[in-house]
Amino acid sequence: MSNVLRFPARHPVMTLVVVALLGFYGLSPAPSLRDVACYAIGCPLSAESAQANVLPLLRQKFATAPLDRFGFTVEDTRLIHKQGNEYTGVANVKTRDGSVEQVPIDVMYDGKTVMYTISAGGVSALVGSVFAQTFKDALGQ
Repeated sequence: MSNVLRFPARHPVMTLVVVALLGFYGLSPAPSLRDVACYAIGCPLSAESAQANVLPLLRQKFATAPLDRFGFTVEDTRLIHKQGNEYTGVANVKTRDGSVEQVPIDVMYDGKTVMYTISAGGVSALVGSVFAQTFKDALGQ
């Protein structure tokens, strides 16, 4: 079954409104019907939608210099809605040695723009794994 929104032919105005909302707000490729409705009435967007939009940005950040040399890979994100456009949660980051560390993140998402922050303290587990791997490499283990 496709993800295409379908409306009965007797409601062409509703179809035009939904299409206009999708274009005006620049929604992600597969918005949920709930998210489309939220644009119209102003309720908070789903945490799943925020997760889907912040994940590629985090993956890109960890794959570019200077972080790319440490071999981190963002596996996924888990977010919960705080209030308004604010979400909080963790990014599960796989280290070079295969362990997965949870990095706390805060996200602001309005359905169009995504902003995230990772506190300096949030990456402390990743720094520890880098030092551990460096010593293993130096000792030949």
